Amino acid sequence: GILPGIILGIYLVKVISGDFLLGILGGSLLLISLWKLTNWLPMPSEERELPTIVTVIFGVVSGAIGALTCANGPPLILYSSLRAWPAEKIKAFVQPIFIWAGFWQLLGYLYIGTVTVDLLKLAALSSIPMLASTLLGLRYADDINKKTFERAFYVLVLFLGGTLIYKAFFD
Repeated sequence: GILPGIILGIYLVKVISGDFLLGILGGSLLLISLWKLTNWLPMPSEERELPTIVTVIFGVVSGAIGALTCANGPPLILYSSLRAWPAEKIKAFVQPIFIWAGFWQLLGYLYIGTVTVDLLKLAALSSIPMLASTLLGLRYADDINKKTFERAFYVLVLFLGGTLIYKAFFD
């Protein structure tokens, strides 16, 4: 379902305002972080299958949100939580999707003409801290208490979601 979602999202990029997109992303981040911090929606404790239609719907939503905001993650995290997957399985699940979806999203952006030289320069510049933080994460991931890390991560995501909503509607 991700590829049809990406096609829908690429179409909507030209139709929906940038502020509305920031609001969508901010709202998604707020909901996910509040859910994870408060556990208001309990998740199953044992791995389980989901109906194929549910998987397809999550794929379409992830593809569309990813194409609109470059953030495929929130629907994928919710999906993997509903399946009660352990962290290692979630990482193995999302990484290939991010690469595959990113490739198709880039082709879509090129097709509609939203990729500029300035954007490519910013992408290249941002790859340096992303690579550095990835290497640090790989080095120290096993040394950090998982619960503490998860809580700190979702507090930061909550702050980011609030910031995006503020920028979308009040800035």
